[in-house]
Amino acid sequence: MRYKPKIGEEFALNAAVIAAKTRHLTEVTRSTIALAIVIVVLVTLAATAAFCAYRGDFQVLQTLWAVVAAPLGCIIGYYFRGTGTNGKEDHPSAA
Repeated sequence: MRYKPKIGEEFALNAAVIAAKTRHLTEVTRSTIALAIVIVVLVTLAATAAFCAYRGDFQVLQTLWAVVAAPLGCIIGYYFRGTGTNGKEDHPSAA
């Protein structure tokens, strides 16, 4: 063997480390899915608005907004909660 691997200290792989990595992966996955949904909704709204402006009839845009407003508001409300009455953030989320 040309190269010998260096052997270091054992990495303490306990339940706390595994739980922290799992929480991090879960939060990153949720954030990615939420961001993708928001981007798709905003692009769809922009394209629909352009189409409706071209046609001069905004009924389709109103219908689309009625469908996507609540889910979009829930996602944005979750990730941008703001601050509580004490001036500190009230949520433990890493997002």
